[in-house]
Amino acid sequence: MNLTYKRATLRDIDILTKTRIEVLREANQLSSDTDMSEVERQS
Repeated sequence: MNLTYKRATLRDIDILTKTRIEVLREANQLSSDTDMSEVERQS
């Protein structure tokens, strides 16, 4: 597996927010229909 590291910019905020929500869903065993709009709003 080849990993590439880069510094995130404002252009990356959408993918970072989506990834954060995915991780929170998995870590807290939440279903995909759980409302995460508040988390998205605060991110």
